[in-house]
Amino acid sequence: MPPRPKNKTAMIVWIVIGVFFGCCILPIGLVTGLGFWGFSKVKSFAGCMFAYQDVQRGVLKYAGEHGGKLPKAETWQDDVRESYRASMRPKREMGPFEEMAPDGDWGCKDSNGVMSGMAFNSDLSGKKLDDIKDQVSTIMLFETEHPAKNQHEKYQPRDFANSPLMFGSHRGWMEVAVSGPPWMTDKSGRHVPLNTGPGAGGGGSPFDVQVKPNPGPDDK
Repeated sequence: MPPRPKNKTAMIVWIVIGVFFGCCILPIGLVTGLGFWGFSKVKSFAGCMFAYQDVQRGVLKYAGEHGGKLPKAETWQDDVRESYRASMRPKREMGPFEEMAPDGDWGCKDSNGVMSGMAFNSDLSGKKLDDIKDQVSTIMLFETEHPAKNQHEKYQPRDFANSPLMFGSHRGWMEVAVSGPPWMTDKSGRHVPLNTGPGAGGGGSPFDVQVKPNPGPDDK
């Protein structure tokens, strides 16, 4: 008897499946994986932005409850802890982002999970808000190399080359003045505002980074 013809239809189906997997499914998986990796790297940075602004709100709330006076530098973290807790955003507003825990170390994690610190400007220790002439440029909280309880020191600009990492590159130092959104100092020492909150920057996104830097307090 003559040999049976091969089932070419089945072979074509398997070829099509293989091409579809190679051209479509695999790239989608790679893109999804890379996107998840990138999001996990930037998630801590977004939470850090929220933390700096909410601690700022907590400090101002404390001042409002203590005759307009800012906390003492030596105990500032302990003094404003509950005010910060009350100023934290609801989880429904934070979405996938996580804010700094009130009872843990105060600072930010970089893209490698290394923790920085948050310090209070000791020049503002116990000072009355009404006595601070330029509240938009006077730095109240700033990022340091390592976390420490009630960390405080006189504010001085830090070396960009020692700042926390993001995607393998230095991102600059997080800072926030007495009034206004947090910012980062770029390599030239200028300030890049970081607007947080629903609708920040007019777009309705949870946070917004303005690419064009505004002048810092020492820029003329």
